[in-house]
Amino acid sequence: VYDYPASGWKGFRNITFTARQTLYAPGLFSQLKQARLSRAEQHLHLNAAENYVRAQIRTHYFRFLTAKALIGVYQENLKLADHQLEHIRQRFQLGYVTRSDLLKTEVQKGNIQLLHLEQEEQLKENRRKLNLLMGRAPSTPLRLAPVSHDSAGDIPALPDARDMLLANNPELAAFSLQVKTQKTAVWSARAQYLPTLALYYSYSHGKTPYYKQNDHSVGLS
Repeated sequence: VYDYPASGWKGFRNITFTARQTLYAPGLFSQLKQARLSRAEQHLHLNAAENYVRAQIRTHYFRFLTAKALIGVYQENLKLADHQLEHIRQRFQLGYVTRSDLLKTEVQKGNIQLLHLEQEEQLKENRRKLNLLMGRAPSTPLRLAPVSHDSAGDIPALPDARDMLLANNPELAAFSLQVKTQKTAVWSARAQYLPTLALYYSYSHGKTPYYKQNDHSVGLS
């Protein structure tokens, strides 16, 4: 409410309301499409990361079982090497074999011990990696179930395997979406040369001691 003492007007009132709605802007719909493509691409990257973690778990799982089996083999070989070394020492004392034969037998036993230690370290390393991949402490004990060879399934032929790779690989699908996203971005950039279309509505109400006035206006810009 405004007063104008010089003119004698009191209680002058003016209210204006304006609404504007953009109907079309360059790149508006292409940006939405680009955002949807980017979201789908990120989901595919997440799927690829999950598949990578699963593959790493399988790899270290089989390495763990392999190292555990080899440790058992090397333990039996060590028992055999101890027995053979004792036999060679007795024959050396009797003069049936040379010192060179005795040293060769000791070296063979040392090589088996080295392989045994390497597999024990490999077992610890695979246990640590498996626990980390599964979100557990590295030193958490593991008791893994043996693999059932009957559940391996049929191996597809090479052409079928290639088709399955192209159809189901999330990384390839993500790259395909990247190409579509870039094409949409190029189209959006070109659309910046196009005009903007908007609808507007305006309402104005004025009141003085002498008259009232209501104005409405609608248009495109």
